[in-house]
Amino acid sequence: MAKKSKDKSARHNGSSDGSAVELMAIAEGPLGNVMREAEAMNEELIELRRQFHMHPELSQQETQTAKMIASYLHGLGPGVEVQEGIGGTGVMGIIKGGAGDGKTIMVRADIDGLPINEANDVPYRSVNQGAMHACGHDTHITVALATAKLINQHRHELRGTAKFCFQPAEERSGGAAPMIKEGVMTKPTVDRVIGFHVWGDLSVGQVGIRSGPVMAGVEEFVITVKGRGGHGAHPDQTVDPIVTAAHIVTALQSIVARNVDPVDTAIVTVGKIEAGTAFNIIPDECKLTGTLRFFSEDVHKLIVKRVKEVAKGVAKAMGADADVQLTHELTMIPVDNDPEVTEWMKGIAAQTIGADHVVYPNQTLGGDDMALFLKEAPGCYLFIGGRNAKKGFDAPHHNAHFNVDEGCLPIGLALMAGGVLDFLR
Repeated sequence: MAKKSKDKSARHNGSSDGSAVELMAIAEGPLGNVMREAEAMNEELIELRRQFHMHPELSQQETQTAKMIASYLHGLGPGVEVQEGIGGTGVMGIIKGGAGDGKTIMVRADIDGLPINEANDVPYRSVNQGAMHACGHDTHITVALATAKLINQHRHELRGTAKFCFQPAEERSGGAAPMIKEGVMTKPTVDRVIGFHVWGDLSVGQVGIRSGPVMAGVEEFVITVKGRGGHGAHPDQTVDPIVTAAHIVTALQSIVARNVDPVDTAIVTVGKIEAGTAFNIIPDECKLTGTLRFFSEDVHKLIVKRVKEVAKGVAKAMGADADVQLTHELTMIPVDNDPEVTEWMKGIAAQTIGADHVVYPNQTLGGDDMALFLKEAPGCYLFIGGRNAKKGFDAPHHNAHFNVDEGCLPIGLALMAGGVLDFLR
């Protein structure tokens, strides 16, 4: 457990409704004041977060969001270089330390919303019909911008470069790759990358840090079952692709149950079925769309192989054909935290918010294209608790009632800023 401050006075991060997350400020060591600096920005953090929450935009449509981000970065002064239009609507802020050349660290934040109509009755609810920040990306933007501001205030102490990457289209897993292709990890080369996801499974005040795979790899598949259509009153004259598809859906469930090693983790989910035009017509085709989730490449290869074999085998037994396609639009490798960087971030957490607030989180089968940045440079992706059931902040991610306790904002800021300061000092 981290040592308490000499005056032993508790510090508080107030959430928007007056609730508090009690944290002990750490007065010793080079990062002792970062939590205090973060708390001093609490009002600005809340205001920023609510502005972004009110104006969500869907993946690859984040034009106004990008303008707001760029405007804030420009407002920090000439010491911040701002690059816009990277990989579509991506934005990059670059701050060079005043103490000379050195290594480069990047803070990454995703910026897109989800196609959900918000159901929260709050003054800052979404004003954009059909769009909502229902996964916390508004908090990620806010913390990354505030980190840039705080780092800019300390840039005379720093040796090297801090990059702040605001990535579009995470929800479609289509934003990281174009930004990497356009050079965000080079000029100068990024030596370390950090980021966080606000997390509804953790209470506000908790920070989840673990090494290795923390979020799953993702693969989308489409199975097109081809039969022979006809009249619904004469199924004997047809090869029914809907019945065949139903058998395929059931058979696919045996892959994880009977082919994957029980000590490994995998998911095969069919999330969409499309077929038919009328109640009395057996169609020619039925399309199944689903997702595969995995933590290792060996498991990935196995379940891909078995999906193809099962679909084609069941279809053949029913007199139909099955075409299996893997669509790379939503393909993602696991989010894999570097062990050394993870231990370093645990140390940053101990110096800023206190080691007693750090927990070992469960892995999640959700995916995130932060994975691609972590493939390019060693790094760590944290989970910062945003849940506060007593205040009603307990709806799951991707839900119309999702919201977070804003007490998580200074915590995220302290961790991200603490990491940058420590690495570049």
